[in-house]
Amino acid sequence: MPGNGNNKVFGKQSLTRTATEVPDPGTDSHAEIMGSYGVWNDITNTAFINKLPAGQEQELVSTADHVVQVQNNQIVRIQQAQATTAKQEIMITSAENQVYVKAATQITLEVGNSRIIMTADGKIEIAGVEIAIMGDLILSKASEQNIIIGGRVDINPPA
Repeated sequence: MPGNGNNKVFGKQSLTRTATEVPDPGTDSHAEIMGSYGVWNDITNTAFINKLPAGQEQELVSTADHVVQVQNNQIVRIQQAQATTAKQEIMITSAENQVYVKAATQITLEVGNSRIIMTADGKIEIAGVEIAIMGDLILSKASEQNIIIGGRVDINPPA
C-alpha cells in the first residue's frame, strides 16, 4: 500500500499492516484500483480497472472466506434491489441487542410448507400443515369478532 502514512481515504492510520512492504502494483500479480488503497490480487492486466467509470457494475469473486470487521456502525444503502443466496445457512445474530426487520409493504417468512406473511395493512397470515401455539398464557382478543373454524373445535376439553 503506497506510503504507510495517513490513509488518504479516511484521514486515519490504517489498522492493517504487513510485515513486508507491499510491492508496486504488477510486480507480484496484484493491482491497485484507480489509485485507491484497495488491491485486487492475482490480476495481471489492469486495463479494465483503469477504464471503469463511476457507477460501473463490478463483480467480486472470492475463492476463500470474505470477512468484514467494522469498528462501529455499518450502513449499506442500495438504490434498487438486493438478493443474497447461500448454498448453506445464513445466520443473523445480535449478540447484545434486538434484530429489527422492517418493510414498506410485506414481510414473508417461508420454509417448505410453512409460511408467515405480514402486510402493511395489518394482516398477518400463518399457514402450515400443523400450527402449534404454546405458552403459559395465550390471549386471543378481537375488538369486533373472533371466529374459530374447524372440523372439530374443542374448548376446555377434559384432560
